[in-house]
Amino acid sequence: MKLLPQLRLPKLSFRQRIALSVALGLSVVLAMLSYAALWALQQSTDAAFRDRKILAQNVASHVDEAIARPYEILQRTAGLAGIDLEDGDLAPEKYTIRETHLQMGSFSTITLLDAEGTVLWAESRPQDFVGSNLGWHSGAMQAKRTGEPAIAELPVLPGEPPQICLAVPIRGENGALTGILMAELHPRDKVIRLLPRVPLGVSTSTELVNGQGVVVTSSHDRDGVWRSPHTDSLPQLKQAGVVDHTDARGGRHIVAYAPLATLPEWGVEVEQSEDVVLALPNSLLQRILLLGVVAVAAGVALAWVDVRRVVAPLATLTAAAARMGAGDLDSPIVLRHEGEIGVLANALERTRAKLRDLLEDRQRWSLELERRVEQRTRELSSLYEEVQRKEAVRGELLAKLITAQEEERRRIARELHDESAQSLTALMMAVENAEESLPELSDAQKHRLERAKTLVVHALGDVRRLIWDLRPSVLDDLGLGPAVRWFAEQHLEGVSVEVDVETDQPHRRLPPVVETEVYRILQEAITNVARHARASRLRVCLRHDDSRLVAIAEDDGIGFDAGQVGQLPPHRGLGLLGMLERASILGGTLNVESSPGTGTRLTLDIPIVRGEDET
Repeated sequence: MKLLPQLRLPKLSFRQRIALSVALGLSVVLAMLSYAALWALQQSTDAAFRDRKILAQNVASHVDEAIARPYEILQRTAGLAGIDLEDGDLAPEKYTIRETHLQMGSFSTITLLDAEGTVLWAESRPQDFVGSNLGWHSGAMQAKRTGEPAIAELPVLPGEPPQICLAVPIRGENGALTGILMAELHPRDKVIRLLPRVPLGVSTSTELVNGQGVVVTSSHDRDGVWRSPHTDSLPQLKQAGVVDHTDARGGRHIVAYAPLATLPEWGVEVEQSEDVVLALPNSLLQRILLLGVVAVAAGVALAWVDVRRVVAPLATLTAAAARMGAGDLDSPIVLRHEGEIGVLANALERTRAKLRDLLEDRQRWSLELERRVEQRTRELSSLYEEVQRKEAVRGELLAKLITAQEEERRRIARELHDESAQSLTALMMAVENAEESLPELSDAQKHRLERAKTLVVHALGDVRRLIWDLRPSVLDDLGLGPAVRWFAEQHLEGVSVEVDVETDQPHRRLPPVVETEVYRILQEAITNVARHARASRLRVCLRHDDSRLVAIAEDDGIGFDAGQVGQLPPHRGLGLLGMLERASILGGTLNVESSPGTGTRLTLDIPIVRGEDET
């Protein structure tokens, strides 16, 4: 995954950084003020929207009042005693309807229907209209179905604007429905002017629309039938009350909507240009932005001018510090200035003088130190060479000592074999001959002879074991592997330790000195297992090739702390140290791995150097 590239900021001068800091500070303050101003602007905008919504509600209330007045007149007329459709005389009803029509005004048409919807009388309509059936009319159907007065939209012919229908049921003396008194209101009647004039300028228009967006009447006094330009957004307008609308030419308008209480499917739309509605907030926003830009520019300019007074002496001090960093500590710093910069200049001058003195002292001490180090180095080199020489002499002496020791072991073993063992064998034969040559012996004499034979046998066995310990002939005859296996079995089987000796090349012989020293190391390791390890199993592995011999001895005994070999008791520590010495004489390494409770593992790694006559 590639790391993101490190952001590198441009390097700015001290003057630029101060001016930038002032500008950022002013920007933060301006941002806070702008936030407060924008909040106030938002509140002003919300207030303007609420005012338009309240205006639409007021216009809707005016329309509701204009519809409610003839509605109340029609209800009072239906409840008059003169309206009786069961007596068969329509003269009183015609008179009453005519009087009612005069009260309601010329924008209405009043029709009297019987219970089946048949027209009995129609004021302001042709007489041939009498007898037609208007039972299908929405207002008549609602009044007949519910038995209550109803206000509904009147179905009209294509090309005619929507109209309002008022329907009031007429009941007889027994309360049964005998007829319906229905009035049709014409909202575009110019005498009543259903929509009031809104004093908000020519950019404001008011429209009364039905549920399908068809304009019922408008403040523009326009003829014909048309849909409101806000028909598509009418559901959103009904839900929000105020929306921001963009017309087909790209003009933005604020439209407020308020439904009628008398006819909820209808509503009043008040539309005004956005520039007019938000004129005050937009003007205030422009002034705030202009003021902010001017304030930031003035702050940066003032900071720049003020920084000029500080930058000049600081530039002098910066140049002096650069000279000091380059190593020039002899040029004095001279700056006449008051305040903090003067204090800084004096402190820098004192620092220059102290650094110059310290540098001179350091140079003197450096020369003295180099002289002493050179002297000590010569002394240590001599001591090291002496130690190396003595170590080489010690190694040679130790190797000769061990070689002499092995030669002495071999000589003693040979003498024991050739002299002591042969003498004991001869003594054994002499005792046996004496026993056979004597005619008759008493039991006591026979017992003494048997006792003598037993002592001779034991002495002969002890001599033979001593010979094997000094120099086992199996090492010279068969090699390292069989010798180690024989020694381990002789010393460990008696203490119930299972022995496993493995060798990869059992018939290949090693140089005699290597076989002898490795045998002595493993002999000591086996002896330690028998005496101290309390193990139940010992595994010895021998692996060698033309260049190296690796011997591993591993037991499952109680173990010990291998890191404290020098602190072990003498009877154990000397044995391990001797093993290490023998390994170092051969130019190899002996690694001891052990810890309490985990057994012990010895790894011996010896290089093999063969002479020209060895194979």
